Amino acid sequence: MRVSRRLLVASLVAAVTVIVLLTVGKSAVTIPGLWQASVQHTRTFRWVPFGDFFRYSHPLIPLYNLLGNVALFVPLGYVLRHRLTLRATVALGALASALVEASQFIFALGYTDLNDILNNTLGTALGAAAFHLFGPRRWAHAMILASPLAVLSLYALFSLVDV
Repeated sequence: MRVSRRLLVASLVAAVTVIVLLTVGKSAVTIPGLWQASVQHTRTFRWVPFGDFFRYSHPLIPLYNLLGNVALFVPLGYVLRHRLTLRATVALGALASALVEASQFIFALGYTDLNDILNNTLGTALGAAAFHLFGPRRWAHAMILASPLAVLSLYALFSLVDV
């Protein structure tokens, strides 16, 4: 089964919109227990991979950060893999993540973190792998594109839990 061009474009726009909202846009939103918008106005670069993984006040925060960054880019990898090779898909996902992180640094919109680039790239690769496993089946397409909703649900959950 072939996915229509219109659905692919809509899926790509949805994936990119969620990525932008949850990365560059987090400097405008406070989620209690997870992040404060006022703290996100910074120009900090974290170079050491997983260097701050165990420095959080609650053990779930780094796990949430890792899983959220991976899940956030899964739809992008899945959608891009419809038209690109695996290598091109992963490279474009890494580039998109690097551009997000560079934007955060340039405009002081959040912490620029090497972990985010690594985890986002992993998410892109997992999305591409999901396409390889499931192809363009409608149910697989729906499940993959639902992963940003899972990220948003985690945000909502963390806003209810005192971490």
